[in-house]
Amino acid sequence: MNVHFKEIITELSGFCNAHYQIKSFGWGDMSTLNTKDHDYPMVWLNPTASNIEGNQFNLNFEMVVVDLLQQNYNNKLDAMNDMLLIGNDVVSEFWEDEDTYGFTLNEDGVPVYPYAYGEDDSFTIGWMFDISLEIPNHLNNCNIPKS
Repeated sequence: MNVHFKEIITELSGFCNAHYQIKSFGWGDMSTLNTKDHDYPMVWLNPTASNIEGNQFNLNFEMVVVDLLQQNYNNKLDAMNDMLLIGNDVVSEFWEDEDTYGFTLNEDGVPVYPYAYGEDDSFTIGWMFDISLEIPNHLNNCNIPKS
């Protein structure tokens, strides 16, 4: 199975849209993210530096799982807890299921970091997951569209 960037985004989007707690999904450069343009909780994928290792392509993302933080911070503990659980749901879905998706999460683990972002009067809080997807890379110059 040849898996490409578009299929990966589609699969992750489909999972997030089917998840009962995730209200929105997006991807792209984090600098384009606006806290007021989305429903929460939200999953956002930021593609990062990736690499080709012969017959394997490692596609890397920062996956941010966030919720809005109330101005009085009353939901801080619940938001941190719930966003960690939601992120773990995403990791669990794609961990070692290459037969279904054509890619797997890197088996060395998924680093997780606390995440907070604020602009104007909106603040989000949650976790950033460094995800590396391992994809078979069929190196074959016969498939290159050239004359």
